[in-house]
Amino acid sequence: MNTVIQTIRLISSAHFGRKVPPGPLGAVLQVLPTAVRRSVLMAVEGRSTARRPCPAWLPAAADLRLVDYGGDDETILRFESPRLGDAAPALYEQKQFWPTLPDPQDTGIDLLADVLADIATGNLDSNRFDRPLLREVLRFRPAMEKAFEAIELLGQRHPCDHPARLDTSVLQTAARLHAGTPAAQRARVAGTLDMVRASTRTFAIRLEQDEELRGVLLVGDIPQIAPLVGKPVLVLGRVQYRPSGRALRIDAEEVRPAAGDVSIWCRIPPPRGRSVETSALRQPQGPR
Repeated sequence: MNTVIQTIRLISSAHFGRKVPPGPLGAVLQVLPTAVRRSVLMAVEGRSTARRPCPAWLPAAADLRLVDYGGDDETILRFESPRLGDAAPALYEQKQFWPTLPDPQDTGIDLLADVLADIATGNLDSNRFDRPLLREVLRFRPAMEKAFEAIELLGQRHPCDHPARLDTSVLQTAARLHAGTPAAQRARVAGTLDMVRASTRTFAIRLEQDEELRGVLLVGDIPQIAPLVGKPVLVLGRVQYRPSGRALRIDAEEVRPAAGDVSIWCRIPPPRGRSVETSALRQPQGPR
């Protein structure tokens, strides 16, 4: 399998270089593989948590190996990563009438870098992260508090002079996005089944006003709904939202032919409320 060597820089006011403390370094190395794995899954399936059993293509596509480290000022970590097209060729065998897959030249580090870039800009409508992935990014916080001022990822879209950067400001933004993302809610959504992708168990339905909603089939076999492409369907499941309140996807438990008058279900339900970050409610108390 063809792989590429990619760089991650750990920035510290202590200028650790090669003499990096094992504790904070270990904290980064412990979180990084899961963050990469969830970024890959999010880019491919539109959700960052894997169903059971785990997709067969995921372990190879999210593989990450530390091959070298060094640096005199910054701590330079070099990782070996496979390109998605080489690690998971089956994903790209089906023609993409509805292009959602990442570039086959991308690696897991490239996709994590894209996630950090969207978080840094506070993109409320991003389709590159959901609540679990934001929570995973926040797991870098202990290493940042103990030793590092920033973690920089270099990738295809993030060259040496413009890396994807995770620092205190980006962590704060991630926390706000996580807290501001509405909770999922059960719903029925009616529309025309527009696309089915067997390799990732994903589909899309077209609603009124040409609106499109992506879905992941959690229960049943995806080939069973393929004959319904181009026909009215009713999807039962849980709608997941973006921080903006717009729908991100529907986690479907059932997709069935629409029968009778389903016009009441032809719109995506708005979120009922937003989650609350309890730490934001805590205020320091003075003598009064």
